[in-house]
Amino acid sequence: MYFNYVQLIFSSLVGSLPLLLVWLAGAGLAIGRWKRHPQVSKLALAGFLVLILQVILDAAWVTLSTFWHIETGMTMQFTYAADIAVNLTFIALRLAGFV
Repeated sequence: MYFNYVQLIFSSLVGSLPLLLVWLAGAGLAIGRWKRHPQVSKLALAGFLVLILQVILDAAWVTLSTFWHIETGMTMQFTYAADIAVNLTFIALRLAGFV
């Protein structure tokens, strides 16, 4: 079962790969412009790092919730409730990255 979970987390990350590439490019641009515009670069880099962190945490959550449901026998009702709570947290984190 180990391979299935690794495959699941990578498939979650591959789905977000275009966004990750854009955010990594933006972080690179912010670092490149650091000397000319330090304040703006700090804010932009912080935002990009939050967005990148959110994608990684989202992939980890998909894997963890699948593990909870399959391996521990959690009910679907509990899994859905936890999924809603975590997704609302991720929406707030994504909003913080854009602001």
